[in-house]
Amino acid sequence: AYGKPWYAWEWLADVILAIVHQYTGLNGVVLWANLTFAFTFTFLFRWTVHRGGNILVCALFSSLAGVAASVHWLARPHLFTMLLLLLWYFVLDKVQEGGDAKWLWCLPGMALIWANLHGGFVVGLILLAIFALGNYLTSITSNDAEIRKKSRILAGLFISVLLLCLLISLINPYGWGLHKHIFDAYVGTSHLLDNINEFRSPSFHVTAIKFFELLLLSGFFILAVSRTRLSFIDIGLLLFWTHMALFSARHIPLFAIIVAPILTRLFTCYFSSLVTDINVNPWARKIAKNFNDYARNILKFDNQFQSYLYPVSSTLFMVVLCLNQGYLGSVKVLDRGFDPKEVPVEAAEYLEKNKLKGNLFTTDQWGGYLIYRFHPRYPVFFDGRSDMYGEDFLKEYLGLINLEHNWKSILDKYQIAWLLLPVSSPLPSALKEVEAWKVVYDDHRSIIFVRKAAHQ
Repeated sequence: AYGKPWYAWEWLADVILAIVHQYTGLNGVVLWANLTFAFTFTFLFRWTVHRGGNILVCALFSSLAGVAASVHWLARPHLFTMLLLLLWYFVLDKVQEGGDAKWLWCLPGMALIWANLHGGFVVGLILLAIFALGNYLTSITSNDAEIRKKSRILAGLFISVLLLCLLISLINPYGWGLHKHIFDAYVGTSHLLDNINEFRSPSFHVTAIKFFELLLLSGFFILAVSRTRLSFIDIGLLLFWTHMALFSARHIPLFAIIVAPILTRLFTCYFSSLVTDINVNPWARKIAKNFNDYARNILKFDNQFQSYLYPVSSTLFMVVLCLNQGYLGSVKVLDRGFDPKEVPVEAAEYLEKNKLKGNLFTTDQWGGYLIYRFHPRYPVFFDGRSDMYGEDFLKEYLGLINLEHNWKSILDKYQIAWLLLPVSSPLPSALKEVEAWKVVYDDHRSIIFVRKAAHQ
């Protein structure tokens, strides 16, 4: 794909992480990822508490949301989208609940930054559309004239901000071409979505997905017992994000961020209603009352500790440690790197010494690591930027990886001189049966084949 146009829709995130990496190495990248993730779900917890949620319920669903999001605990630019989606949601909810509408005008500035950080800025526009539609439906169905008037005003505001944010998002290196590329790559075709693991529907046999399942089932239970009527906005958010999370595992963290505040509010209201409901058995009312009283006591205790000294000081300590390349005095206490069980670290050491020549073939997951380690010495066949390579090329890649009938012709077509593969994939077994290929390296996790003619 050398010379092919590439939409670097994460260019600003790339610049930020490049600066972090330049001064702190992978230690700093890992620290950035952990701080961003931690701040996101800490803010989620504090926000739900300040909305009036029972602090125990807030802690439960914020924690559950964070663990459900573990399917995407990766040091990648999507972490910016998780944080910005939460802040975006916070602003919309604040205005919806009667806050100052001026809060809305910080969204265009966020849209400008978001559109250059990560392609996930589209979900912010969708969130605005859901709030606008929810208010419009309320304005035509409510019996209360005051509510109808308020909802019409809010619907108009949200639509206006949506259009402005859409225009602002065009301020990027590609203009409207970025939006077209996102549509063509992820909406206009299903081939990429069907063949890239993170875009596939979640497998409930995976451990991390079970926390998403627990959050989902908790939602069904709470909706069944809740006595609070859902707004059109709540319904829209629940339907859209449940669909997106079931459609693609990649969207589970965003589902968790959106759904957790709704479930927290409904469950808090449910426990409050049990205390005063005369139709509920006295023992149940007593349990609910004790639970609420205990939560209030914890909240009072928690409010006594508003200092940010400890989190700020510990964060600064980690930043200084990373800037010092992980050294505390003369002892290296922090040394983050790539996991040899996940990427071919040891095989890369072999490549450093032997400097193989010719066209390389490796998997898309390993292609990115080889770019990081060797660019520009070894141009890769394929890497994680599947939207750049396109559907036709992806089919050829999969045809080779999956040993389809034409797999040998693909090696010849691209004049592959050597391959670096996981030993667990089917291709190494097939290559061992072909006279033209020879094994030159095997560490039982990764294996390197070279064409005998090329090797000679």
